[in-house]
Parts: sequence; C-alpha cells; structure tokens
Amino acid sequence: NDRTLNRIQYLERLGELAHVFTDSGVILITSICDVDEHELGILKSLNSPHQSIVINVGESIFPAKEIDLNLNESDSIEISLDNVLNLLNKTILLDPEYTI
Repeated sequence: NDRTLNRIQYLERLGELAHVFTDSGVILITSICDVDEHELGILKSLNSPHQSIVINVGESIFPAKEIDLNLNESDSIEISLDNVLNLLNKTILLDPEYTI
C-alpha cells in the first residue's frame, strides 16, 4: 500500500533528521499526529543513542512508560508551556550559556 510506504518513509526521514540535529547538540522539537507505539519506537531507534522526549496532548493511547509528559487539551497555552519547560529543564543538561 502506497500510503503505508509513504508513512514509513516519512517516519524514517524524521528519525534520521532528529538524529542529525541531536548529534550536533541541537534540541529538535517537532509534532507528529496519529503515531502508534510501533512508529514511536522507530523514531526513538533512529534517534538513538540520543534522548527522545515524548509529550502527548489529550488522551494517550501509549503505555505510561512511553510518555514523558501528558498535557491536557483544556489547559491554557501558558500552563502547557510551563509544563514543557519544566520537563526540559529536568531532563536535559543545558549549556549555561543558553536558556529556554
């Protein structure tokens, strides 16, 4: 099926791009819709050995161990942003020269 093949190719390109960015020390933030647990595993594998942080918005279909942060759709942008920034500050060792 062409649609499935296109989806796999898209995920592979995204995973490889994430690896290039994180390998150079850049934090890559991206959005992807309708990803399942297997596809998430592909992305994490392609970005390996670098860290992947998964933030879910709304009801999660993933096991709790796969999600680093779950945001409520009803929360304000300010609350969601604070939650994301807190997670990044806790999980990523940032160069003191830079701030989020």
